[in-house]
Amino acid sequence: MDSHEEASSSESDYEEILQESGSDTSVESFSNSSSNSGVSADLSLVRNWCELQPDAPAPPAFPFTAVPAVNLDTTDEWSILQYFEAFLDDGLITHIVNETNSNKRFEAIHQNLHFSNNDEFDEASHPNPKLNKIWPVYDCLVTKFREAITPEKYIAIDESLLLYKGRLGWIQYIPLKRARFGIKTYMLCESKSGYVWNFIIYTGKQTNLDADYKDLPVSHRKLL
Repeated sequence: MDSHEEASSSESDYEEILQESGSDTSVESFSNSSSNSGVSADLSLVRNWCELQPDAPAPPAFPFTAVPAVNLDTTDEWSILQYFEAFLDDGLITHIVNETNSNKRFEAIHQNLHFSNNDEFDEASHPNPKLNKIWPVYDCLVTKFREAITPEKYIAIDESLLLYKGRLGWIQYIPLKRARFGIKTYMLCESKSGYVWNFIIYTGKQTNLDADYKDLPVSHRKLL
């Protein structure tokens, strides 16, 4: 029995149990709502909630058309250094080296370390002016993370707090976190492996959000 036949059998069993229980919910209506959501930006229609009975199976999962895969040409013999170089390539390393200085001035520049050209900075057109100093590195890493892996079907969105006690306008206080004060980030991760596919640094009201998803929760909008 192939995957298509298994899916059809599962839906048939589910339909029979629903008919016996007198429920108004049907696999067809569920499938229609799922297929329609595929061409709509309104993600609230991806799956309809329905009451589950002890003797009734869960409804079929929504269609998943992506192909999970590692998009890097890796081998089992790869070292940790090779994985590191896959994300921080020669271009990014060269950029970091060119923007830093000799060791004797390290202490002097430590508090003002940045990787952007101040002469080229335009606050009106920049995606996130507060992150201007580190934007080239941040943008490069996020691009690499997204290109390297196509995540599996199940993903999770969560927030993380990076310990920081310096002066910064968007420091967050979260008493339930181990590091209560710090820089908050929202991360979209693959549930199975924990791989960070996308992340965004929260900078308050200036955090870059997509207007197409204004009806979704803030944590979702930050990563879509």
